Amino acid sequence: MQTNLTFNQTLSGNRRLILKRLLVLRAALLCAVVVALLSFTFLVDVRIHTAAYLLPLVGFGFCGYWVARYRKGASVTDANLLRQLVFDAVFLLVLIYFTGGATNPFIYYLLVLVAISAAIFNSIIGWLFSAGCMLAYTFIMFTDVREHVHHMSSDFQLHLLGMWVNFVGSAVLICFFVSRLATALRDRQIELSKVREETLKNEQLVGIGTLAASTVHALGTPLSTMAVVLGEMQHSYKQGAAKWDASSQNENVELMLGQIERCKKTLSKLSLLSQQQQDGGSLENIAEFSDELREHYLLANPRIMPAIVFSNEQHFSEFFIEQSVLFRHAVINLVDNAIQAAVRQVKVCLEVDAKSKILTIDIEDDGNGLPSDIEEQWGKPVISQKESGMGIGIFLSNSTVEKLGGKVQVKRKPQVTQVSIKLPVTWAKPAGEERA
Repeated sequence: MQTNLTFNQTLSGNRRLILKRLLVLRAALLCAVVVALLSFTFLVDVRIHTAAYLLPLVGFGFCGYWVARYRKGASVTDANLLRQLVFDAVFLLVLIYFTGGATNPFIYYLLVLVAISAAIFNSIIGWLFSAGCMLAYTFIMFTDVREHVHHMSSDFQLHLLGMWVNFVGSAVLICFFVSRLATALRDRQIELSKVREETLKNEQLVGIGTLAASTVHALGTPLSTMAVVLGEMQHSYKQGAAKWDASSQNENVELMLGQIERCKKTLSKLSLLSQQQQDGGSLENIAEFSDELREHYLLANPRIMPAIVFSNEQHFSEFFIEQSVLFRHAVINLVDNAIQAAVRQVKVCLEVDAKSKILTIDIEDDGNGLPSDIEEQWGKPVISQKESGMGIGIFLSNSTVEKLGGKVQVKRKPQVTQVSIKLPVTWAKPAGEERA
């Protein structure tokens, strides 16, 4: 029959770590017992029962057995931990019984075991263990009093009774308060675990949302192009054969096929998110990132190509950022928003500060700017100045940058709106070189 105990997860939540600490504590106790036995035998010249000398050997043997199991990586169950405490309690009680009984000061080590049981087990197990220790102490004390009542003064009997009251009171208080505190801390740990789990889920949703928002932006241009071409073809068809130019229509068909291929490539990037989450940890050169950003807008629509300016470009090949499809699309989202808001010009400036190791991406447009109330709520999911409601991309982009350790700020200047992205970078030296 399998023993089912409620462990309730300690603060560390690691049974093997708890077992390791119990073994270390037992080893320290055994060493103290050996020192005490040798001291009383050779220095104080007190006769001690022979069984007391054998008990440390049993303790070291049991401790060595569990150390061997621990090193082999054996699983540690709740019942194993309880057995460790029960063994320590029984070992200590037997040792005390043969070495002075209730007058042995080592008996107060039971309070340490009571505190440990209250901390790592639920209240029921903790109270049962405490009750067992109190009953054992009571048995030893009254056995000593009954055997030595004839040559024991009344004052000493009261002293033993006071020790018993002190032990029982301490055990009750320790078990009550430690158990309550441990339960409260375990409940808080469970809540924090739930919050972390929800945060991970939200991060995944934000990542998917960021890529989806960027995909919508990327699909907008080819779909609009195909809509215009199809409209022209439909108009030519209605005008009749006189307006129907076979070579021109072939060019239109090739153009639409090219736009369809662009749509397929854009959608295929969605799979990169899952692959990147599995791989992770790779770095991307800032120079490569800037080239990909420029290439994206050259392919998308050269007529609305933003002015991309590089500052301290000599450092681009020396510094790296975490390779992230989400970050790339977060930047594209913000640039696309600037393009849609601009009247004539959009300027994107990339700069690397070699001292602070910060990549700054400033996105400026000459649009109408943001109202003050919108600026204060920047980056929150409630913002949307667009009729199509695509403003959620701002929130997703902001969340993605913050996840990578960066931040997004918006500034209003005369006739200019500036969005600034700051992201920490990593310097990776070539093999055999040292940075000055």
